[in-house]
Amino acid sequence: MNEKQKENFNLQVRKILKQFGVKSHQLIEKRFTVDKSDCQVALTLEVDNKKIETLEYNIKID
Repeated sequence: MNEKQKENFNLQVRKILKQFGVKSHQLIEKRFTVDKSDCQVALTLEVDNKKIETLEYNIKID
């Protein structure tokens, strides 16, 4: 990729991640308004319908 293509690619990836982050935050926060117990969250990345990686987190409210 040339520099312009890299910039465009990076911009698109950042936009996707921002949208995903905002939506994920809203959904997890909504869950905690109903149930304040520990919450297990899993994020799975798929590219071209192929599972690349899954990250799992436990979120706790003290």
